[in-house]
Amino acid sequence: MALRPAQSSVPEDATTLARSSLTKIQTKIHDVLNRAKVTDPTSNAHLQETDDRITTALQAQMQKPVE
Repeated sequence: MALRPAQSSVPEDATTLARSSLTKIQTKIHDVLNRAKVTDPTSNAHLQETDDRITTALQAQMQKPVE
């Protein structure tokens, strides 16, 4: 198996900061959903969908350059 460097124009710090931000947002979403602070069904659905999208993004495998 041969490894080749991944082509990425995004600095590693940017992905680290993005991951941190998404984790903080997801924590806030969980807090709101768990405390039933949102009673509007549409807003609740949007929060659940956003939570699902964040989970998918955080679970995604990223190609990191071979050094």
